[in-house]
Amino acid sequence: MEISGVINTIQGTAQGAGAQPAANSLQPTPNAAPEAPEQINMDIGSAVEKANDIAQLFYNTELNFRIDDTTKQIIVRVVDGKSGEVIRQIPPEEMVRLVAHFDKIQALLFSKKY
Repeated sequence: MEISGVINTIQGTAQGAGAQPAANSLQPTPNAAPEAPEQINMDIGSAVEKANDIAQLFYNTELNFRIDDTTKQIIVRVVDGKSGEVIRQIPPEEMVRLVAHFDKIQALLFSKKY
């Protein structure tokens, strides 16, 4: 399985857990029954393990997945297996900060206080 397929699987599963979908991610089907949180965590965990196994085997890298607290986006970091250096982050940190900033601006523009 390709890494992009694993990432799409993780994004689809995390959306069910409350994460915001990426622009090119798979959308859950409207007729699908909601999964139990334990099942979602198990699905995410097994997908992450598979992605890390592939990355370690072929590229000597590790993939770190997390959900950003402010934007609720899935953040993927590709880390060098030997040095621990972050090779790439998807989406880039600048983009995550920009989205968070736009969320704050949107909240101010549409706040009922003003």
